[in-house]
Amino acid sequence: MFASVLDLVWPRVCEVCGRSVDRPGRHVCADCLNRLPFVPTVGCCRRCGRPAEGLSVDFICEDCRTYRPRFDRAASALLMDGAARAMLNAFKFRNHHWLRDDLVDFLEAAARARFDVAQIDLVLSVPSTLLHLWDRGYTPCRVLAKPLARRLGKPCPPLVLRRKNAPKRQGRLGEAERRTNVVGTGRSWSSMT
Repeated sequence: MFASVLDLVWPRVCEVCGRSVDRPGRHVCADCLNRLPFVPTVGCCRRCGRPAEGLSVDFICEDCRTYRPRFDRAASALLMDGAARAMLNAFKFRNHHWLRDDLVDFLEAAARARFDVAQIDLVLSVPSTLLHLWDRGYTPCRVLAKPLARRLGKPCPPLVLRRKNAPKRQGRLGEAERRTNVVGTGRSWSSMT
């Protein structure tokens, strides 16, 4: 009922096209939702989750064979392109917190499509550097991790990971620079109090 009253006072408009939203409690309309660049559920690298056009089976990509990432599996909900990039940047850098439920919808769908949810122990958020936390006032990963964990029925403990160093912002770097930038910034486990 509260959401209905809010919609009367401040009608929701689509973050992508600006028209009225036809999906209850969301900020992306059905038309724009269908046009977002979702990562396919097949034809992706089994390690990093990067899709390859035209493939219908999973594989290990050349980058993962060459650089051997220090994780077993990763998946993305959206390709960072067009409207998806604009929406994620608005959430991350311009405090568009109202996009949280839409983004968690996308993450939940990707998690259920690419992983055996029963095998997931917990949901962790990657911590922000102190400078980024001060600049933004919040940690975007944490804002998404908590509701995602609730939907998956998993715990989301606070302060489990901690950054060792503060690298440059990844968004302004190319792929090779990003790999170099994170060297020595590994996260360490802290106590779960």
